[in-house]
Amino acid sequence: MPLAPTAPLQSDKALWSPYLELPTLAGCEAAAAQLRCSTEEAYERLHRMRNDVIRKEASDPLRYGYHPPMWKIGWGLLDVPWQDKALNAAIREALEFKTRVRELLILGGQRSGKTEFILTTLALVEHYTAKARTWCFHFNHQQSVEYHHAGSYRLLPPELRRKIMETVCAISFTQKDGFTRDKYVLPNGSERSFRNYSQDRNDAIEGGEIDAYGADELLPVDWAETLPFRTSTRNGFGVIGFTPVTGYSATVFRFCNGARTIKAADAFLLPMDGGPALEHLALGLDENEYASVRESIEKKENPLYPLSRPEDCMKWIEEFNAKAQRAAEGAKADAGLQTPPTRRADAEKAEDTRPAEARGRKFEQMPRVQQSADGQKAILYFYSSDNPFGNPPVVLKDASELAERERRIRFYGFTDKSIANAFPLFHPKVHVVKPEAIPATGTNYLIIDPHPSRPFFMVWMRATSEGKHYAVREWPGHYPIPGVGLLGAWAEQGGGANIYDGRKGYDGRKGPAQRPLGWGAARYKEEIARLEGWKIADEPRPAKWTYEEWIKSWNQFGPTREKILRRYMDARGGGAKNMDEGGAKTLFETFDKIGLTFYETTSSSDGPDNLKDGLQMVNDAFAYDPNLPVDYFNSPHLFISEACQNLIFACMIYTGEDGLEGATKDPIDCLRFYFKKGCVYRNVSSEGGVAGRGCY
Repeated sequence: MPLAPTAPLQSDKALWSPYLELPTLAGCEAAAAQLRCSTEEAYERLHRMRNDVIRKEASDPLRYGYHPPMWKIGWGLLDVPWQDKALNAAIREALEFKTRVRELLILGGQRSGKTEFILTTLALVEHYTAKARTWCFHFNHQQSVEYHHAGSYRLLPPELRRKIMETVCAISFTQKDGFTRDKYVLPNGSERSFRNYSQDRNDAIEGGEIDAYGADELLPVDWAETLPFRTSTRNGFGVIGFTPVTGYSATVFRFCNGARTIKAADAFLLPMDGGPALEHLALGLDENEYASVRESIEKKENPLYPLSRPEDCMKWIEEFNAKAQRAAEGAKADAGLQTPPTRRADAEKAEDTRPAEARGRKFEQMPRVQQSADGQKAILYFYSSDNPFGNPPVVLKDASELAERERRIRFYGFTDKSIANAFPLFHPKVHVVKPEAIPATGTNYLIIDPHPSRPFFMVWMRATSEGKHYAVREWPGHYPIPGVGLLGAWAEQGGGANIYDGRKGYDGRKGPAQRPLGWGAARYKEEIARLEGWKIADEPRPAKWTYEEWIKSWNQFGPTREKILRRYMDARGGGAKNMDEGGAKTLFETFDKIGLTFYETTSSSDGPDNLKDGLQMVNDAFAYDPNLPVDYFNSPHLFISEACQNLIFACMIYTGEDGLEGATKDPIDCLRFYFKKGCVYRNVSSEGGVAGRGCY
């Protein structure tokens, strides 16, 4: 059988490459015609050229290494000097970035090349900029030595891979210990420092001026907030890499919360139409190529075909220009300047240029490029197929055997939850509802988590006859308080100095709403009455009564807009004694005295409250199958009003890792206590009560 023109030509002289194509018969014939030589001679020349590229890549990866197309996108957004300025500008225009990016987050699938991109980028900064300073971060010193030191040494030009101790240049490396003193200095005065998150933050990042930094995996959020200031003097940038196997951290939340997807791609491993996954297209191969590659890997032989063909991201610029041209032509047609041969709608309709087996099929769209909510930061998604050197067929095979959520993470680098998050299924698009969508009738409860040095946090919950639970209101919230004004956020993104030595960081940092108000029980009762709509709260205070006497006279069981079946207070805070009129009283006793009854969230027989008690109950209420459409048969049982912004934020980032001092602990405690007390719908009218709108 004659050899197909597009089949690769094998040769004992050919070196193996995971991405370089072997010459084909058609390619050799075309080269022979161009070079005016025989097909056999062209074949030899093509093999020599290919082998030369492979040898140079191996010996000098910084100058001659392979750069996946997505790297060029990242470099264009950063506007690096080693890439053509016009290309950089075209990339930013096509991706709708008005200015260069100074903070870049790389979310990647496994073996997608994130670390190699970070190390190569820093190395190029050092070689293209005299006296440049760069910092490189990893989890701890040992991982820094194993991954960053070794990778950086490999990227040094061959002539510098030796011990050099000169006035300017200082390079000393061993495989066991990495670079001496975690640093090297190049002949042009540029220097690299290797640092890690187990160091004290002040020692690691404060006070320096740098051109660029690169951070791998689990960069603490307060470090991420501080590092850009270190690059501002030199107009530098930073690159952070993360594989979201367990969700994403508070640092990633800082980038991704509210981010807009600019560019997405078909996830051929995630079909939405009930058809099969197209594994070969996920690697950019055809079916025959993929079968050949799989067979070679199983036999432990060098495949004839590339292990993957990364997406040609430069086509994004062509697509942007073509779209702009169609828009311009449509505008002219609308203005009557020309008569289009077809309707404008037909001209705007994009042709399905996907391979034949994908046409008419529907797949999930995984993000490629996102822009942060502030427009100043970018998020790139490196798929495992972007790095042919990472053995993507094996990564794909392992990922394809997992659930869809795991495939998104391990191959496409996509997730939307925080690391070790207490509520992995919570998602604002599913669990957050508009206030008007909350049923008007149900059984109402008030849950309070008090604290001696900050305002109480309160959540009003409603249980319905359908078995659903709604967080209706929170306090403090994003609304003004009479006599006080708007308190602001309860918690914000950020943390303490070092999350790895037990200090705060995972669960955010305290917001302005946690500043003390100095309120007593009477003032809290007045605020609760206002929010619940007690009728007596609208009446003026009699002149003969003091403020406390007036508030005490308010009947908690009187006419109100919202009837509350039970009010609960955390027994730890509520049971703490305070000095009142010369005697020690608990908060329960203090509120009883002012005429507002609270029940304990736990009793003494329950033993001490554990921070994790009740979290599973909350998770059970949030639960639904994320792989199926949300409908009557696949629906969570717990929803949160979009007015409860502090509670929503807490559910998105809370991990519990910060213990009793977690900035988002109080809102989560209110949910825990609600479910621990077994709060459910009660048909009070059948028990002698009165049921009606907004009550019971």
